[in-house]
Amino acid sequence: MLHNGDVVAVKKMHGSRAINDRQFIAEITTIGNLQHRNLVKMIGFAVDEDEKALIYEFVENNTLQYFLFG
Repeated sequence: MLHNGDVVAVKKMHGSRAINDRQFIAEITTIGNLQHRNLVKMIGFAVDEDEKALIYEFVENNTLQYFLFG
């Protein structure tokens, strides 16, 4: 939950540093530039030394996998 009361989803990046960095940058540039009513919005990201996190709007009602495969 953010300071303003908004509920968010946080994706922490794990894995080796090189793969982690490439994946983190790829996700920021790809998802950050996409806008569609059926996609969650990336609100921002956080980097603290070796820890990285992507912050997305929180959407209730199951997962994408549930909606695609039932």
